[in-house]
Amino acid sequence: MGTQHAFRPSGPIRWIFDKLKSIEPWTVIGSLSPEDRGLAAPREVLGLSPHSRVTLLKLAPFTMRGDAEVRARLAKSEADATKYFSSELTIRPELPLHASDHEVLESVQYIAGELRGQVVVDISTMPKRWFIPLVQALVERHQIHTLVATNSKPDKYSNDRLATDPEPWEPLPGYMYAERQSSETTAIIGVGYHMLNLHELIGESTAGNLNLKLFLPFPSLHPGFRQNWEFVRDVTTAWKGTAPPEIVRVPTDDVSLIFDRLLQQSQGGRAESLIMAPFGPKTISLAMCLLAIAREQIRPEVETEIGYTQPKAYASDYSSGVAMRDGIPLVNAYCIRIRERSFYCDLPTA
Repeated sequence: MGTQHAFRPSGPIRWIFDKLKSIEPWTVIGSLSPEDRGLAAPREVLGLSPHSRVTLLKLAPFTMRGDAEVRARLAKSEADATKYFSSELTIRPELPLHASDHEVLESVQYIAGELRGQVVVDISTMPKRWFIPLVQALVERHQIHTLVATNSKPDKYSNDRLATDPEPWEPLPGYMYAERQSSETTAIIGVGYHMLNLHELIGESTAGNLNLKLFLPFPSLHPGFRQNWEFVRDVTTAWKGTAPPEIVRVPTDDVSLIFDRLLQQSQGGRAESLIMAPFGPKTISLAMCLLAIAREQIRPEVETEIGYTQPKAYASDYSSGVAMRDGIPLVNAYCIRIRERSFYCDLPTA
């Protein structure tokens, strides 16, 4: 396909809100987190729209290295949220991060079903197992006329290994395994820091007819650049397919352009069988989620699998601080829908 790019509004949250010029209050959906950046986006929204409300998921990790420290940080996050948002805050009942698919889907459908008007979904620290089905539920909720996703950048990531003890590869809640009946299945992997159990997707018994693409984010926070290339090396070493993986460079913070790259690498989004692995930046994961939604709405007969190898343990200091520019937190906003106009729900004509 060609290289035409659709206009999909995005940018720093203060710039986006200034352009929207809405006096209607927002509802922010986010999650409590031991990371400092966890409350950055909700604080920005309430600073820009003081009568807005905040709902935070409370997800209990399976385990974390330095468990006592993590729980102390989670408690501080909850106390800070109560202090910052006061009566505008709702904290959802605690659920395990590794809740069953049924529990995840039931929870996100309940949350989405209560919402209308203008919604911000903050994916900064929300696990992919939760935010991908949540975004889908929010997109399907037509009473939400404006939907914006936000992602806050940390000052830095831990120098330790970020995630360990991964579970086997399996589809995320709401998705099923692609049967791979097509003569060729496109598999797109976001390049992250750790391969986890990704070899289960690309090993000798499964690579078969896979056409493998690696979405390499650029730029990457130090020491991410080195770890990204180590990820590429590990995948290339484990790869048992016939043709070598193709490396596709994508901008780290531009969901719209990542979405366009996904379209270009999947026959305009219309590939008969598509597998997506949301490793790496949340922006790649969000773009993959939005493509899956578009495929389901426009071509429900094609196969779409979004899978992951969910870690059971994370570093206690996964990230620290909030990245700043001129004294302002770096919170990027991505408009999914504005006043009933959707920006990611179309595929190019065949």
